Amino acid sequence: MTILLSVLPSYVHHLDQIKLDGGVVVFACGLTVCTGLVCGLMPALRASRVDLNTALKDGGHRGTTGSKGSHRLRSTLVVAQIALALVLLSGAGLFVRSLLKAQHSDFGFETETTYLTPILFAESKYPTAESRLNLVNRLLENINQVHGIEAATFTNQTSPWSGGPRASYSIVGRGDSGPEQRPTLIYYGVSRDYFTTLQIPLIRGRLFNDRDKLGAPRVALINETMARTVFADKDPIGQLIVLHDDKSEFPREVVGVVGNTLAGGKKEPHQPQIYEPYEQLPGLSTHLIVRTDGTPLDLKTINAAVNAVDPDVPTLGLLNLSVRMDNSLSLYRIVASLFGIFALIALLLASMGIYGVMAYSVAQRTGEIGIRIALGASSADIWKLVFRQSGRLLLIGLILGLAGAFGLARLLRAMLYNTSPSDPLTFVLITLVFATVAFLACFLPARRATAIDPMVALRAE
Repeated sequence: MTILLSVLPSYVHHLDQIKLDGGVVVFACGLTVCTGLVCGLMPALRASRVDLNTALKDGGHRGTTGSKGSHRLRSTLVVAQIALALVLLSGAGLFVRSLLKAQHSDFGFETETTYLTPILFAESKYPTAESRLNLVNRLLENINQVHGIEAATFTNQTSPWSGGPRASYSIVGRGDSGPEQRPTLIYYGVSRDYFTTLQIPLIRGRLFNDRDKLGAPRVALINETMARTVFADKDPIGQLIVLHDDKSEFPREVVGVVGNTLAGGKKEPHQPQIYEPYEQLPGLSTHLIVRTDGTPLDLKTINAAVNAVDPDVPTLGLLNLSVRMDNSLSLYRIVASLFGIFALIALLLASMGIYGVMAYSVAQRTGEIGIRIALGASSADIWKLVFRQSGRLLLIGLILGLAGAFGLARLLRAMLYNTSPSDPLTFVLITLVFATVAFLACFLPARRATAIDPMVALRAE
């Protein structure tokens, strides 16, 4: 339970209420007892139904490995263990790969020293766009004077990691494909210091400036992906874009191209994004974003700066973007940890199963192995004899396990981060890991077989 709680992120609701319930303990103990009884009774039932003549033929000497039925059952169980362990290992491997890739992703904006807080403006107090814009400018002026803050900006409704609202669009001068076939993009409303605050690079053209204000011609910035995919054959600067989800449907002139941002650790590739000046459409629901010089920032400091302008404007918590992006990866940590725990248990059980079957097989074939050694079989021949049997079980288990693993990976496709469900590195590594474990499980029985004294073995016969 302690291990599970340590894996879960701190913001999970009711985390302190998670505890080991008595009913769960009783159920687990009952299930364990039932499993032990079933597994213990099956061999007893099989033994009570043994035909005397068949048993004398199959087990009358130590050169055999028991009845075909019992041998088949043992082999089937070992193959099932191998296949199940491989499936769990593949799931753990894929999520670990996803986690590693997500941790090293370039989100396209600064996160370590950047903080965000939602802010709401009362419509009764700030009913017009001019009044809201005047308040925002006063807030930015005051916040920029706080010690340690290097830059500040506002966004309209959306945060940097969110996908933002989507809007269908068309390019002026191109044929309109109609409402149902129009492509979509991710829309952001941001103040002019947004890109310098988050350190999003300018690729081409210009950023927003003082001329982009209320009543001025509508302008927009697009990201590099949109410039490459939508305007691949021409310069996007100066092109006019119409957002059809905007009732006004004013065309926006593209004045610049900025770098891509990976919104919130999303698994999808970079998508077309458009930015409009907050100064041209100030809203009631906003997010204040500040970047510091590394000085720790707390909500009290922001509240003091905001309240100095208007004590009635609420701030709704302060969050470091690095912490927020790290929390967005918690799903991969949880699933990878759970898969890993169960995979290790399954791997341990599979290795014990392989070892048990091979140790029993060597014990049953002691006489046969002694005769082979007496007739001149070398240690290498005995090693081959033992590993040939285990190799068949391993090969069948690997084939079935890989088939199940690929099926599981297809189901997990939507949860993986920038990782193919058939990621070759993952499947090669888990196969090598399992082959190594299987080799170690067979090593001791094989070594014991090569040490058999022919005279002792024949005398026992």
